Order: sequence, then C-alpha cells, then structure tokens
Amino acid sequence: MIKKTIIISILYSSALSGCVLDPLPPECPPGQHEDENGDGSCISNSKTSVACGYPEVDCTQLPGVRFASCEDGFCHASECNVGYHLVTNELTELSECIEDTVANCGADKNDCHDVRGVKNVKCEMGICVAIDCKSDFEKQNDVCISKKVSSCGSPQTNCLEAYSHYNSIDCLNGQCKVQSCEIGFHLANNQCVLDSIHACGKELTDCQKEMGESASVYTCHRGKCEAKACKPGFALYDTICQKDDQRECDKQSDCDYPPMTYAEKTECIEGVCKIVTCKKGYELKGSFCSEVPYKDNCQTNQECESQKKDTIEKVICYENQCINLKCIDGYHFNASYDCEMDTSEACGNGANNQPVNCLDRIDKNHINAVECKDGKCQITKCDNGFTINNGESCDPS
Repeated sequence: MIKKTIIISILYSSALSGCVLDPLPPECPPGQHEDENGDGSCISNSKTSVACGYPEVDCTQLPGVRFASCEDGFCHASECNVGYHLVTNELTELSECIEDTVANCGADKNDCHDVRGVKNVKCEMGICVAIDCKSDFEKQNDVCISKKVSSCGSPQTNCLEAYSHYNSIDCLNGQCKVQSCEIGFHLANNQCVLDSIHACGKELTDCQKEMGESASVYTCHRGKCEAKACKPGFALYDTICQKDDQRECDKQSDCDYPPMTYAEKTECIEGVCKIVTCKKGYELKGSFCSEVPYKDNCQTNQECESQKKDTIEKVICYENQCINLKCIDGYHFNASYDCEMDTSEACGNGANNQPVNCLDRIDKNHINAVECKDGKCQITKCDNGFTINNGESCDPS
C-alpha cells in the first residue's frame, strides 16, 4: 500500500507540473530481453552453451559441468565432471550437476552405505570407497570383498586371478561374481568385456545406430558414444551432432560456436546463421557445405594442391588423376582414401595405409588400456606390476 501511494503521488505531482512521464517499456516475452539501445524493443536471448540466456551464462563453466547445452535460455547439463552427478528438475526438466555425497555418489547416484561389506565408506571421484570393512570381509582396491574370494566354492577358485578388468569381484553362494568393471569395459555374462562402437558401456549401446545418421566420425569413450565429426547439416555440440539447418542468432558469435560443418565464414543475417564460404575442398550447395571431388585430367601437382581439403597434407597428380598421399596429423585414410579423424578404433595408417585398431592391443603383453594420440597407439595403463615405457610397452616394475 505504501509503494502504491508513493507512485500515485509522483504521477499526480508530475501532472500538475506539466511533466509527461515516458511509458514503462513492455515486458519481453519468455526467451527475449530488452535491447540495450534503449528503444524498448525486445531481442532474443543467446542460445549457445557458452553464451546462454540473459544475462549471458557460460554453461560449460558452471560447477561440475563437463558438457551442457542451452535450452530456452537456461543451461541444461548432459554430463558432469568426476565428483558430480546429474540431477533433473521435475518441473523444468532441466539437469544440473550436483556435488557427490556418500548417499548420492557418481552418475548412478549410489548410496555407498548399501555397498556390501562396508563398515565405513566415502564417495571419492564418483566411486564408493571403503574405509573399513565388516568382520567377514577384507579391504582390497578400495572395496570390501568376502574373505572367501581367494578360495571360492568347490573346487576352490581364486576369483582375483581367474577374472580381469574388474573393479570389484566377490564370492557369492560359492561362485565368483563380478560386481563392476573398469572404465572402458562392460559387464556381460559375468565377464568384463572391452567396449566397442557396437557395444558401448553397460547399456551396450550401438553407436552406429545412435549416431550414424548425424555423425561422420564417432567412437565409444569411457562407456559413452561420442561424436568426433558431423555430417553436413549438423553441428558438433560437445560430443553430440545436432541438426543445424536453421540456427537462430542475435550476434555473430552465435554462428561462430560451435562451428558450422565445413564452413569457413558465416554471418548472422535476419536472425539466422548463413554460411558465406566453405573450407577448402568444399562448396556451398543450398545452405550446406558439400565435398567437391577432384577435377579429372590434372596435368600438374599444383592443380591438385589447389583443390585439396584442409585435412590432406600431400597430394600428387598421377596418370591425370589427383591422388591423396598423406593426411595431416590426427587424421587417417579411410577405404575411399579420404582423410578421416583418428579414434581409438581407427588410428593413423599402418600396413597398406589402413588405420590401426588400438583396442586390439588390450590384454596383450600386459597392456590394460590404450588411446590414439598423434596418429599412434599410446598405452595409458598397464597390468599391476608393470609400468608404461614411452607409451609403447609395459615393462616389469
């Protein structure tokens, strides 16, 4: 009542003095805000993961966030850093990253108190870690296992030696039971099996079916399907290819990130991102950049050099045809001798210029985990009792 009286008094005094007050600007609809030029007009909020809503928020810098998108001007987390887990608001259906606790630990929000055999426990890096165990259990690798695990059932089996790539294994009803697997492996028929693009993570996701329509290069990383490069008409948002045929914009930065596929230059025109020019080796067809094949009947290497794509390091003219000889670092030849981004399943060029599957090295020569780096398979983890030697071998400690 006091505020209302003051406003009426101001309006009455202004009317007597002959002043005319400017009308209050209208409220902007959801998803828009008042333009800073002061004319009272409304403009759309920013919609990218690094500039979301108004005032703009960089969703990727929020606590615990690994990957996020901008949904209707609000940050929506899709994956959290280690030590945080996703929580979805039932009303907004938006997710955020919340720091782990003992009662909600890791991506699966496990209650560590329910872990078998633990007496005292903590949540560390998204995993329940035993501090002390109950009397019939012993601590091993931060988990509590039955004291029978080294002599399980009849005939007796040492579960610890009979199985590999597990995080936790136990003896239940006289049988070895794998409880969980190392990152990069999934549980199948009581064994820890190496992830692949056709069986990724504990859900055994087929990455080809999930991402094949939008992604040109994809892989299974840490139990999740991830896109590395997108097909025309899609843009890479973190590790997901999203349709990009009508990207709305308020300013140029909305078009610059994430980059539009194969685009060299873009412009924000009448609220929509438009591709102006394409990268070398691609041409604008409609609203997308499409690959340009080499012209026939070349005469010199220079002709081929002028047409090559940015992913190709060396090309020559041979028998009047342009032939790719070498890809830039981080790329390899595919079956069509085009240069494709490296992944752990297809790394560099080995015999007959074919990419190497680094994952084939796991479980051999005490190698536990590998990745593709600079076009070569690099060892990242060895079996217990062995250490990594220059990323190339596992040597006795």
